Amino acid sequence: MRSVVVRSTQSLGITAQALWQLSTLSAFAYRPMENNMPVVRYLVNDVDASLPIYKSLGFKLQNRWGPPFAIVKRKSLSLWLSGPGTSARKKLANGSTPEPGGWNRLVLEVKDIEATVAALKEQGAKFSSKPIKGPGGKQVLVEDPSGNPIELFEPRSKAE
Repeated sequence: MRSVVVRSTQSLGITAQALWQLSTLSAFAYRPMENNMPVVRYLVNDVDASLPIYKSLGFKLQNRWGPPFAIVKRKSLSLWLSGPGTSARKKLANGSTPEPGGWNRLVLEVKDIEATVAALKEQGAKFSSKPIKGPGGKQVLVEDPSGNPIELFEPRSKAE
């Protein structure tokens, strides 16, 4: 598991050590108490190469802290893009180095999955398949330039 929501370490019974272990995972989501806004961190290989796909998905650049780090925002979600040179990419005590990718992912609701896929394909985005239909609607996985998966989800219409 790479993505975790933490509201209060006391109410969850999480020790400081366990919280530290969670913080070493490559995508760590939490809700800061001061603004109660969801935040996800994605590790990327190149922040500049990653920004266009997130802009196409409705994110706006909120902060840029030099070449290796940017914060983009979509509605109430902040996404931290951490490139090489950020603290999130430093070698860990066990010798491992956090890397992008994996199967945990952002899920972004879209109104028209076919139109969204077409717009992203024009920019060279890579998809794992064509959109598939499930009981709740349609979904497809697209990768950002570093290989982080993003699920696009179009909910089933009431008429279906």
